Amino acid sequence: MISRVWHGWTTPANTDAYETLFKRKVLSRRVSFDRSIGHTRYSYQIISRSDGFVIDVPSKTQAEIVDYCGTFSGKKTDKFKACNLTPFPSTKISSPAILEFPLNIECATRKSVNLGSHSFFFGEIMAVHCDESILDEKGTIDKRKLQPMCAFLNSYWRLGDSVLEFGRSRLIPRRRKQTP
Repeated sequence: MISRVWHGWTTPANTDAYETLFKRKVLSRRVSFDRSIGHTRYSYQIISRSDGFVIDVPSKTQAEIVDYCGTFSGKKTDKFKACNLTPFPSTKISSPAILEFPLNIECATRKSVNLGSHSFFFGEIMAVHCDESILDEKGTIDKRKLQPMCAFLNSYWRLGDSVLEFGRSRLIPRRRKQTP
């Protein structure tokens, strides 16, 4: 079920429509997230004992928070307190989400595969929460308002313009290689 937080909740009548829209438009029919975590990480200890995990999606303005949380272990540091973050209870799993991040995706762990030094967790999306500030006038997530970022080559990068829509290559005629 989808609910909106921070600026208010959706009405119960709208939650199914938001969830369907999110799964079709944002996740392209993919209703799961995968996560690999090293066995020496404190996160591994927590997730392996939990019924699920939350994918908290930050915006580019939160890069320093993301870096701090990725640099210091939660075993010795209360990251919520250190970064002035607010945990809020998930609706479908026991792990909390981060209120200040504009998009939160609750995932129930469906399978864990031991890869030696890491385990790969497969999570089914159970609920999605988003801040109204990232929605456009139609109620869909506006990527420019969200301002997502990613980590790549030891740096954080903001994501820019779309370069191609999913499935677009089906509409583009391909030149066949001619055999001599």
